Amino acid sequence: EQWYQRRVRAVWSNQITANSMSALGRALAFHSTLEGVNLGSNALGNKGVECLKEGLLSSRSIERLVLASCNITNEGAVVMAEILGDHTTLIHLDLRENNISLAG
Repeated sequence: EQWYQRRVRAVWSNQITANSMSALGRALAFHSTLEGVNLGSNALGNKGVECLKEGLLSSRSIERLVLASCNITNEGAVVMAEILGDHTTLIHLDLRENNISLAG
């Protein structure tokens, strides 16, 4: 339990918006021990996913990312696919309850 709390940050439903994601994206690039981030139920949208992109691509410790219920559409799903193509440690991505169709 303590290990989980130290290595995973849950900011579920904290009214985080796309505007806040730039700072978080930059921070992910420099945090070498963080293994999971739960950003579910925040209004990130596609812009928020785009803001996370650079930080996620620079991070080699993130294994789990939760973006459930974050108002992401096909456009954001395409950005996540680009990230997955280059990210070697991300093994769990949760995009449930977003507006993503088969095209995304």
